[in-house]
Amino acid sequence: MDSLPDASIECFNKIVDGEFAFLEWRAMSSSVEVREGADSFVVRGGKICFQSIHYKVHPVSHSDRKSNRPVYPLPALLRNLS
Repeated sequence: MDSLPDASIECFNKIVDGEFAFLEWRAMSSSVEVREGADSFVVRGGKICFQSIHYKVHPVSHSDRKSNRPVYPLPALLRNLS
């Protein structure tokens, strides 16, 4: 994502029901953070045919950075939707 350069992403909630999936996540980069992001998907035939996304980017203070949270690359999260 262009608005989140070099970001580490943590997915803290995943709900999957049939072809529908919903992810809640947070992200941290060296200069910005997303405290709450949400994606919803419709997956058919192993392909995403619909996606919505909502997040708000905030500037990050280095004193606020939490280094003990696990982070996952977004493509790995998408592979585990089913």
